Amino acid sequence: FLPSVKDKSLENLIIVPNPADNLCTIQIPGAGKKRIVIYDGTGKLLSHIEVTGGNRQSISTENWIPGVY
Repeated sequence: FLPSVKDKSLENLIIVPNPADNLCTIQIPGAGKKRIVIYDGTGKLLSHIEVTGGNRQSISTENWIPGVY
C-alpha cells in the first residue's frame, strides 16, 4: 500500500502488514469519521470504507491481484 494523505492529521496512518497477503489492518489516528478509499495501479476503485478515527479496520486482500495499491 502506498498511502496518499490529503488530511495532515492522517500522516501517522498505520497499515500492517505491508505488504499484505490475505488481510491488512489500517489504523487511523485522530477523532472523527474518516474514509478509506483503495485503488489499484490502474485507478480502479477496489474498496471504499467509512471508519471512525482512532479505530482499526481490517480489509481482506484475498481476492486482489498482487500489485501496488
